[in-house]
Amino acid sequence: MAINKNFVVKNGLEVSSNLILADALTKSVGIATSNPRYTLEVRGGVGVTDFYSSGISTVKEKFYVGNGTTTILSVLTNSTLVGINTSSPQYLLDIRSPVSTGQTALYVQGDVKITGDLQIDDINLDDATIQDAFISDNLIVGANGGVGLASAVTLSISGVTTTQHLRVTGVTTTVNVNATGIVTAGTLVVTGVTTTQHLRVTGVSTVVNLNATGIVTAATLALTGVTTTQHLRVTGVTTAVNVNATGIVTAGTLSVTGVTTTQHLRVTGVSTVVNLNATGITTLGTVKISSGIITASSGVVTYYGDGSGLFNTPAGSAAGLAGEIQFNALDGTDVFQASSNLIFNGSDLNVSGIITCTDLNSTSDVNLKENIQTVENALDIIELIRGVSFTWKSNGEDSMGVVAQEIEKVLPSLVHTGDKKTVNYNGIIAVLIQAIKELKQEIEFLKK
Repeated sequence: MAINKNFVVKNGLEVSSNLILADALTKSVGIATSNPRYTLEVRGGVGVTDFYSSGISTVKEKFYVGNGTTTILSVLTNSTLVGINTSSPQYLLDIRSPVSTGQTALYVQGDVKITGDLQIDDINLDDATIQDAFISDNLIVGANGGVGLASAVTLSISGVTTTQHLRVTGVTTTVNVNATGIVTAGTLVVTGVTTTQHLRVTGVSTVVNLNATGIVTAATLALTGVTTTQHLRVTGVTTAVNVNATGIVTAGTLSVTGVTTTQHLRVTGVSTVVNLNATGITTLGTVKISSGIITASSGVVTYYGDGSGLFNTPAGSAAGLAGEIQFNALDGTDVFQASSNLIFNGSDLNVSGIITCTDLNSTSDVNLKENIQTVENALDIIELIRGVSFTWKSNGEDSMGVVAQEIEKVLPSLVHTGDKKTVNYNGIIAVLIQAIKELKQEIEFLKK
């Protein structure tokens, strides 16, 4: 039927069964349905060349953009997942490129703000500034270091051929700082760290500078397997359980300064040590050095051990002892054993136990003395000196000698006053020699 004029249907229209339905009462049109629920309801799918919507469009189940073979955009409304370049997104936003690496899958021009966690398998920063970051698990650093980190559980640098500078500054807590397998390291600096559980530099051929400064607590500072170390400095550390420098061929300067407590300081397997400086240390549990010079410029260095090889320098002496060295035995056995000579140039050498040696020689060269005079009235002096027997409070052992306070009243030049008064017994021997001579003269006179 052909109609060449206007066509009006007022009471409704139905074409075939479930093909086209126009309901005048509900003012709805249905295609492929006789019960339309919307103004226009099409069942079975719609194919259009162009689609334009000026209002709100709602997709109830799934929404795909593509040619049927390749999916450019997929929206799964039942699982609230959106995929780009995938029809099966696994995350809220799943973006995939044809290859896993080497192609940019996400490009953002402008700022990106993430309020939750950011998990990255690999990260490559060309030029990055981190002002305030909190990293709780692992931070693996390549050629550049991390600055201003609040907490770092592990800082690892492994298998690096050359590291000019590694700086870890302003870190509140660092559990592990590991630099392993590095051939050359220009400067390794750990400064302003509140707590460092472990600082390890292992398998390094050359380290120019290793500085650990401003650390409140350091459980272990270890430097092992290093061929050459120009400088090792540990300064401003409140507590250091272990400071280990092992397997070092050459060490220019080993410095441990401003440390309140150090349980162990070990320098073993070192071919040459120019200077070992332990200054400002309140307590040193164990000091071990195989060769070189130990210098105490200030403070007290307390040594525990047998002293084997401690002063085996090329010259066979312990040079540069400018401060006070105290040797104490933990088990009461022999404290100091050395096959070479011990030359002490300091002010005091305090030994709380027994010194045993083949010969004990005191410096007495006439070329070192002046104003030499014979002791007069030696017998009268001996009359004022009391020989006593006593028991040491420290170990309960009986001994004999004199009392420093009593000698000080008679021979003040033989008493040295410090934390505890000490007596120069060699000076008393001089008085005894002259007293025997005076007594001999009196006996000879009586014989005549």
